[in-house]
Amino acid sequence: MLMTEEGLATGKHLQDELEKASNMLHVKEISGAPEEESPTLR
Repeated sequence: MLMTEEGLATGKHLQDELEKASNMLHVKEISGAPEEESPTLR
């Protein structure tokens, strides 16, 4: 039970981190950075 709860908490944390990262990428896109400066989008 503990391991399952820990796993869920970790998954939630990773999901939050992913969301933050994609939000930052989205902001970069909106600010008009050229695609050449965004290798992660390729």
